This record gives sequence, C-alpha cells and structure tokens, in this order.
Amino acid sequence: MSKTNAKILLVLLAAALLFGAYMYIYKGNMEDKDSFDTQISSLESRYNELRAKEVNRDTYEKEMKLYSDETLAIVNSYPVGYDEVDIIMLVKKFIDDNEEYNIQIDNIAMNEPVEYYTIGGVLDENGNFNQGYTVYTINLPLSFTDTNYEGVKAFIDYIQKNNIKMSVDMTSINPGDLETDTKYSGSMNVTLYCIAGSGREKVDIPVDDTINHGVDNIFVGGANANSVIVYAHDYDNGESIKAKNDFSIILNNANNDVADGIVVSAGTDDSVISDSTNDVVKVNVAVTGKEGAYEYSYSIGSKTYKGKLAEDAKELAIYVSSNDRVDGADKNGVELVIKNSTEIPVFVKVAGDDATSPRFTVGDKEGTVKVY
Repeated sequence: MSKTNAKILLVLLAAALLFGAYMYIYKGNMEDKDSFDTQISSLESRYNELRAKEVNRDTYEKEMKLYSDETLAIVNSYPVGYDEVDIIMLVKKFIDDNEEYNIQIDNIAMNEPVEYYTIGGVLDENGNFNQGYTVYTINLPLSFTDTNYEGVKAFIDYIQKNNIKMSVDMTSINPGDLETDTKYSGSMNVTLYCIAGSGREKVDIPVDDTINHGVDNIFVGGANANSVIVYAHDYDNGESIKAKNDFSIILNNANNDVADGIVVSAGTDDSVISDSTNDVVKVNVAVTGKEGAYEYSYSIGSKTYKGKLAEDAKELAIYVSSNDRVDGADKNGVELVIKNSTEIPVFVKVAGDDATSPRFTVGDKEGTVKVY
C-alpha cells in the first residue's frame, strides 16, 4: 500500500471516529443536558411558587382552620342518624307541643337512610385531618287527621323552625266541612337529614316513659292484627321467590354493560320498564281486584305495565336482584312503594344488595306486605 493511500485511510478513520463520538457520545449528552435543563426550569418554577406561598403560610393555615371550624359547626348541627324510637319521639314531641290543635298522626312509614351527598375532609378541633362525612336523608311519609286550619299551619311551621334538620317535600290537605263538622286531614312527606362520619357518635333522643305501647302486629300490616302469621316463604327466607315470581326488579351496578341501571320485567318484552338515571327512582306497585280476578301494575314515572294474576293466585311475589356499588359515584337504586288493596299478601325477596349502602328500600306501603 502506498503512503498516499495510507494517509487517506487514516483521514477517513479519524473522520469516522469523530462522527461516532459526536453521534453516540456528544449528541446523547447534549440531549440529556436539554432534558435536565427543562426539569431544572420546572423545579425552579415550582420552588419559586412554594417560596411565594411560604410567605403567606400563616394566612393560609388560619383560613384553612377557619373554614374547617365553620364546616365542623355545620356538620355538628346535624344528628348522626335516626332510628324508629327517635322518629316516634319526634312526632310525639310535636303532638305534645301543639296539644291545643288536637292533631292525630295516623300513619308513619319509616324508611331506611339514603345516601345524599359526600362532604370532603376537614380538620377536627385537634388539628387532625378527617376523611369526610356522608349526608343521608330519611323519607318520612305520614298522614294526619282531626285538626283545623291553624293546626295544619302549626304542623308545617314546627317542621320548618325546628332545630332538627327537616324539610316538607310534599303535602296534601283535605279541608274540613263546617256543615258536617269534619276536621282537616291530609298527608305529608317530611325529609330528615343526618350526617355520618369518622368520630361522630349517635346521641339517642330520650324516651318518654308515658308513651303508649301498642299490641298490633306491625310487621305484616292489617288493621287490628293481633297474631303473628307464618307464611310458606318464611321457611326458606323467601328463596323460592327467585324461581317463581310475578315480576322482577334488576338493579345493575356502574360496571354492567347494560345501559339501564334499573329494569323491571314480568318476563315478556312488552312488560319491560327501565330507567338509566344514576339516582334512586321510585317504583310504584298497585295490587287490586278480588278473588279470581286479581290485577297488578308497576310504574316508573309515566311508564306503566299492567298484568293479571292467575285465577287461583294466593299471593303476589316480587324478586329483586341487586349488586354491590362500584364506588361513591354509583348512585342508582329503587324506592319501592306498594299499595295493596286486596286480601292477598305481597312478598318481596331482595338478593345481592350492597350491605353498606343498599340500593333497595321500601317506601310507603298499604295492605299486607312482607320483605325478605
């Protein structure tokens, strides 16, 4: 090989080494440098932001404590919850406080609490962060009789001004008749509010020892019931209703592929009624007729289906298939309202419901109704 060719090869080798060093070492280092510069710039901005906030730290902490105290004061103004005794004593207190109007409360439906709203976490009085609270509502349909116009006004005024958090959502009043000396009567939907959360303990309302104790059978309904009735479904806790029922209610959770969270069906295409609202909806059921010609209907809003029971039917059976909730945003559920104006019983079997936050509740009911 000539010296000229050797020099050319050495020049080419040096150029290749320089190119490789640039591509694989210098360029990579420069790219890393640019990335580091970007991160440094971002961190410097964040640091400067935190430094600016540090100047006002005392102000922020005082405001946070102030807002937490205000939130706690509101939370503490609500009871933790109500049970049946609490509700009875509330109604009795109203009657005692307004004795001059002689109001008689004939009927009260005591429903399960329904989750209404979640409040974010706050600092407690010791400076500890509380994970938050859940607001529950309890629907309290009731009916009243034997009063006058002033008595009705006193009833509503008592609810609105009471330090216990309540609201009147609906009222229906039948005015009295001076000619026949009939008194005012009507019905009302009252909502109680309570807040449950970490560290809150329920305080029971004192029970008045003078309150009357009834002996009627309150579990299967019926006027003047004085004995416990045992039904065939009692022996298997209503499990047989799953295989043989007149219609079913399906409550799907948020992960289900079905668009409608609530489906009611008597087994045929034309009997299907559904709802896709991510909220608690009211399903109204009515049972009418006489022996050999019983009829039933169920409805959600304006959607209604009517069916007939077999001529030898001795009952109406409803199967409810529910699911656990996926998370706090999974709100759908059913409040079942049953009006049974017949002598046959209505049985409801509930399966798979969420143990902590049930999707299924029973609202107002008339006639013989039993839930398993």
